[in-house]
Amino acid sequence: MAPTDHEKDIALEELDATRKQLEELSKRYEELEAKSKADFKFLAKEFKSLKSSQTTLKQELSQSLKEKSEVEVVYHFCISSFLNKFSSYGKLHHIITTHSTRLSPKSNFKHIAYFCQLSCPKSNFKHSIFY
Repeated sequence: MAPTDHEKDIALEELDATRKQLEELSKRYEELEAKSKADFKFLAKEFKSLKSSQTTLKQELSQSLKEKSEVEVVYHFCISSFLNKFSSYGKLHHIITTHSTRLSPKSNFKHIAYFCQLSCPKSNFKHSIFY
């Protein structure tokens, strides 16, 4: 049983349609493959850029944390110094109010000067009216 001409024509039409479909799919595959390669190259460049940015940001963060730590040390020193001075001035006020009536003006000034020297040792607090 040999195929008839009509059957051959139908088979050729199907073969032709399948060939066109294969060409279209092949063309679409090549386009997608080219797009995929371009996307991959873009993503590789973007990854390198982000990796570089991450390194830079880590360095900046480290520097910022170091500076923050230094500022905190200075801040705590200033607060401590302020509180010490505030306490010293409270003591001075107490001495003045407690002893002002019992001391002569000259000895009262000497006492104040002496206390100021104790509370501010670096200031070399000396004034002629106190001595």
